[in-house]
Amino acid sequence: MVAGPAQFHVKGKILTWQPPRVFEYEWKVSPVPEMPRGEDAIFRYELTQQEGSTLLTITYRHITKQTAYGFAPGTHVLFDRLRSSTKQRITSRLDDTIY
Repeated sequence: MVAGPAQFHVKGKILTWQPPRVFEYEWKVSPVPEMPRGEDAIFRYELTQQEGSTLLTITYRHITKQTAYGFAPGTHVLFDRLRSSTKQRITSRLDDTIY
């Protein structure tokens, strides 16, 4: 897959596929000027039933701090697209803790 404004090449495998609850995959990018160390991350999206609603948990593991800071401002786009594709009320709480 080619992604992002820099058009870097992303590779990886699907690690967990449990529709409609869990989708987890590798996100591997070779070093490029925008990411001089490259990336070898894991992205996970998980839906959990909670008191009459559904909780979406998004987890990015092993992602560099530089890339995490680049992702954080655009996370709202994911929620905007999700809102536009469902008739359900969607609220979001972003825990933007970066370790």
